[in-house]
Amino acid sequence: MVEAAHRRCRADTAGAVADYIPVLAEADPNWFGVCVAEVDGGVHTSGDCDIEFSIQSISKAFVYALVCEELGHQAVAERIGVNNTGLPFNSVIAIELNNGHPMNPMVNAGAIATTALIPGEAPQAQWEHIVRGLSEFAGRPLELDETVYQSEAQTNQRNRAIARLLESYGRLDLDPLAVVDVYTRQCALRVTAKDLAIMGATLADGGVNPVTGRRVVSAGVCRDTLAVLAATGVGSLGSARALSGVCAFLIGGTLGTFVGWRPVFVIVLVLAVAVFLFSFRLHSAAGDKSVDIDVFAALLIGVAIVSLTLGFNNLNGWGVFQANPEAPFDLLGLSPAPVLVLIGIVLGQAFFVWTRHRTRTGKVPLVSLSVLGSSRERAAVYAMFIVVALEAALNFTVPLYIQIVQGRTPFDTSMAMLPFNLTVSITATLVVRFYKRFTPRTIGVFSFTLTTVALVWLSVVVTNNWETAPTIIGLIVFGIGQGALVTLVFNVLVTAAPKELAGDVGSVRGTTQNLASAVGTALAGAMLVGILSLNVGQAVINDVEIPDRLIAQVDLDQVNFVSNDQLREVLSRTDASQSEVDAAVQINTDARLRALKLGLLILAGISVVAILPASRLPGYRPGEIPEKLSAAVPSGDGPPLRD
Repeated sequence: MVEAAHRRCRADTAGAVADYIPVLAEADPNWFGVCVAEVDGGVHTSGDCDIEFSIQSISKAFVYALVCEELGHQAVAERIGVNNTGLPFNSVIAIELNNGHPMNPMVNAGAIATTALIPGEAPQAQWEHIVRGLSEFAGRPLELDETVYQSEAQTNQRNRAIARLLESYGRLDLDPLAVVDVYTRQCALRVTAKDLAIMGATLADGGVNPVTGRRVVSAGVCRDTLAVLAATGVGSLGSARALSGVCAFLIGGTLGTFVGWRPVFVIVLVLAVAVFLFSFRLHSAAGDKSVDIDVFAALLIGVAIVSLTLGFNNLNGWGVFQANPEAPFDLLGLSPAPVLVLIGIVLGQAFFVWTRHRTRTGKVPLVSLSVLGSSRERAAVYAMFIVVALEAALNFTVPLYIQIVQGRTPFDTSMAMLPFNLTVSITATLVVRFYKRFTPRTIGVFSFTLTTVALVWLSVVVTNNWETAPTIIGLIVFGIGQGALVTLVFNVLVTAAPKELAGDVGSVRGTTQNLASAVGTALAGAMLVGILSLNVGQAVINDVEIPDRLIAQVDLDQVNFVSNDQLREVLSRTDASQSEVDAAVQINTDARLRALKLGLLILAGISVVAILPASRLPGYRPGEIPEKLSAAVPSGDGPPLRD
């Protein structure tokens, strides 16, 4: 397999050799080797696997592991974070933006701060410690590439600036230039593709070098190091959805207002085609012909999702209980929307029953339910469903009021939603820095508390103008809770399941988010329209200025959100006097606002309920070992932990 991979890729000449260090640009671009090291000691090579080159930034992960082994996870966590910077790996401004915090050990600022923590009374002692440690990882003595070191030492002014800046913030206790010199030599150690494969296998095998059999670091340090590598990218993944929302509102709102809606659909089409074309650049994995796809389960869950989505999306248009004239059909006067929801629930339950039956009989299920095997994983799914539904409900409510009620433009909508969406995106990226300080349970409960407080606040301060300062504050607070939860539940699901079930985790996550978006939008629409109908009906009955003859000319069975101008136009076709029109407009204005306030309070109630599943999220931080798993952690030179 390794040789086949080498043959397949060796003709690919895309890319270029690194040139940010002058001597690296002299490397032969035709060098190419593939090496796979197994945790049982097997090493498979093809191509130029014995050619030496400088390790550069790959050293960061292994030096971080050495520091954690010497000082302990907590001591390192107090100095080095896991925040995804969203900036280049050698950024200087990232330090200023984070108040001097080194962010994470996989960017230069964090890596330099990590090197400074290596034990040793002098820089030479630190350097020797690093060489010994990385040599243990590789299973052979590693040596310095003097040529690369000299070239890099002459061009590392940016790293010196980073070290000086870290010193000014009190993040370095040693001479910054001496630390940079050790870090430069660390990056100039010579390794081969085979060395790197063995070093990676050592981390994967709980700290035991699979070739030499020697323990390099503890299993706990390995888990912490791998968690940092994963967590560094989780923030970006979690914020991608929110960032796409920002772009969608801005692009759609701007074009919809100043050009028209047709270009928006053209852009969507172009993006869809681009994604389709880029998909051919993904490397395809060989399928397992021995596995039979469970077609019956696919039909069950497919029809269930379609039924649930159609039902929830059309609750408002077809009727929550009684069928509206817009409904395509009715069942003895009953709206088809709730019937479709019921059918979806029944088929969904049937899917789970069938999947469990298939698992018991030893057959491969469509989706492994083991990804939902523990209460923590189920709690993450419930929390994800609720937070995505709340986001969808808010994304429905704001445009409804700004465009339909206030009669303003789509661009105004995008501006009103900008604080919320930007806050979600930024928080989803930055929340990972708190993972070493607080448990997922603490972050989850706190975040749902924030969303609850924000929704209650909005229900109190909201007016017909979404751009007032108190309303914007409420949206920002809700965005903080929302952004933290988006990344948190994604991280819990990804890290809780074994890597062989990554596809199942992706399926559960995608299904949950899509269904939650439909439910949240439908819930907001049906709830707000229902409340509005009750408010209008009660106000009309109690208002002495609205005579029965005028009520008879207006269809109160089809109450919906309309602007005051639209209402005046409708009433102009009746015999209503000016005072009666003014009274009706006032009723409309008051009823809409009360519907909005009550709707936000109901959403706050749903957010409060979500604290219950959030309290079932994992109660331990990365690097900590749950009590029930502590017996499985190897110590000394015992057998390695297999995750």
